Amino acid sequence: MFTVYNDSCTRRASKIYGWDEANLKQTLEIAESTSDPKIKLEARRIANDCYRYIMDLCTNAGIVNDAIKYVISKQEQINTLQKVDERIEAMEEEEAQATTNRVF
Repeated sequence: MFTVYNDSCTRRASKIYGWDEANLKQTLEIAESTSDPKIKLEARRIANDCYRYIMDLCTNAGIVNDAIKYVISKQEQINTLQKVDERIEAMEEEEAQATTNRVF
C-alpha cells in the first residue's frame, strides 16, 4: 500500500509541480482498487513520478540553499567593493579640487 508523505517537501512539490495531495491520494486509490492491470500500472507510474519529484526537491534543496547563500554573499561583497570605490573616487576628486584651488 502506498502512503502520501505529509512533510515540507511534499508541500513544496505540490506548489512547484502543480499537484496536490488529494490528486495523489486519488491516484493511489485507483492503483489499489482497479482490477485492470493497465490502469493499475499507469496510476502507479503517475504516483512514482510524483514521489520522484518530491525526492528531487528534498535532495537538491540543500544544494540550492548553498548556491543561494553563495550568490548573496558575493553580491554583498560586490556592493561593499562598489562603496569603497565610490569613497576612493570621492577622495580623489576632493584632492584634485584642493590641488586645483592651490594652483590658482
